[in-house]
Amino acid sequence: MKGKEYKGYCCINPEGFKHRKDLDYILKICLDYNKVLLTKNRKVPTL
Repeated sequence: MKGKEYKGYCCINPEGFKHRKDLDYILKICLDYNKVLLTKNRKVPTL
């Protein structure tokens, strides 16, 4: 990503998901946030 911040992206270092439950937690946060965006915009965000 060359030091740039991209809206809607989440960059996680390997230390952030050493265990499966850690990765599941992060994915749940992302999926829940997508639902919030969809209810606000009523459309699928494009990348």
